[in-house]
Amino acid sequence: MAKKVYLLGFMGSGKTFWGARLSERLGFPYIDLDAALVDQEGLTVARIFESRGETYFRQVERDLLRGISTQETFVMSCGGGTPCFFDNIEFMNGQGITIWLDPGLDLLLERIQRKKSKRPLVASLSGDALRDYVVSKLEERRPFYSRATHRVDPDQMNPETFNELICNA
Repeated sequence: MAKKVYLLGFMGSGKTFWGARLSERLGFPYIDLDAALVDQEGLTVARIFESRGETYFRQVERDLLRGISTQETFVMSCGGGTPCFFDNIEFMNGQGITIWLDPGLDLLLERIQRKKSKRPLVASLSGDALRDYVVSKLEERRPFYSRATHRVDPDQMNPETFNELICNA
């Protein structure tokens, strides 16, 4: 059974929802990488991007990912861009299993729209602009997400089947 589980996917894909449930079911610590970064830096993700830039954010994210990965067991929800920078996807694949949560576009858009105010990258977008942004970013990130060891549509999963996937990995 895998002892380190990394959940990957676009914003709204269900990483936090499934990560919390999976960690409880497996008895592993749950880590939200973005939340850990915010705690460490004392600033929101949006504020870090504004004041220090994306390069700084990605470097801190990489270092934190590697530091946390020294722990023996965990379930980690990664930020949507985490696997797309440096060699993060290869690193995670070498440490444990990576699961790409890949819901359909319409469901993704519905979820993003519902919590748009909490997502600084899309807070000011709506309608076609939001759809265009999501489609474009998904295309850009797909080559990285597709290197995950597993790909699932989280809406076709339940806790038992998710647990089975992990136990057989």
